[in-house]
Amino acid sequence: MAEGTDPGTIQPGSQESQDGWQVGLNGSNWGEFLGDLKGDPVFKPYEGKPVQEVFKGYANAARMIGGDKIVVPAGSLDTEATWNQVWDKLGRPKDHRGYHLKLEQGIFPEGTQLDPGVDEAYAKTCHRLGILPKQANALYNWHARLVSDMQAQSAAREGSAYDRAADELRRELRTEERFQTFVDKSNRVVSRYAGSQDAADRIIDKYGNDPDIIRLLGNIGASLDEDVLVTGGRRYADGADPREKLLDIQQNKANPLHEAYFNAGHPQHQYAVDEVFRLTQLAQGGKGWRKP
Repeated sequence: MAEGTDPGTIQPGSQESQDGWQVGLNGSNWGEFLGDLKGDPVFKPYEGKPVQEVFKGYANAARMIGGDKIVVPAGSLDTEATWNQVWDKLGRPKDHRGYHLKLEQGIFPEGTQLDPGVDEAYAKTCHRLGILPKQANALYNWHARLVSDMQAQSAAREGSAYDRAADELRRELRTEERFQTFVDKSNRVVSRYAGSQDAADRIIDKYGNDPDIIRLLGNIGASLDEDVLVTGGRRYADGADPREKLLDIQQNKANPLHEAYFNAGHPQHQYAVDEVFRLTQLAQGGKGWRKP
């Protein structure tokens, strides 16, 4: 403190300076006033400035922090329990049900059904990691767009492979009619030998655009005559009693026509009904018939 200076007064505007610190409080050097805090980097921006600047900085910081202060966990406070308090103060929902995930329009084709179990697991993970609702929804849609793009690229590759294989088959079979017959036989082999219509649908959904599978099944179908293809691969001896065939359809669940006959929604239902009628006629001594 300067000699003769009143310690109870502030000397505003003083230009005295020592070690880069202006005289500010009670005419004393501001750096000396800080004492042990002189080297604290917090006060570095105020070096060479009057004490009023420090007060302004403190006031601004207090307004920014507000009354509900959040301490970033460090050292011994760096625990899951402490971080949970931070997430809650920042606005994390009480539990995973507080995340209201909303898929943006246009990401997936209209009518696409998403797995609610996956959404629930995602929300639980977001809550455990302290992700805020707005962030969770943004990540949710980002991932949805990523999956949609990957599916589109995969479909494009499968489509290109199928188109190339189809063009090659068309050249081999020479006509569009033969090509369509080949593909139809491929589908019918699946329907007849899958064991059930549900199984056939799953196989078609999974391998329906695989050119190698279509070629394999089409060649199998082309090697079978119509009766063998329809009856599921069972060959009856020449002159076999039609009653044997009839009973096999009606009682043998392994016979594909068994399900087709009793299930009105089966694609081969009408064929099975006609076949049962034809065999019944033959068993009764008639000529029998089959609708074309």
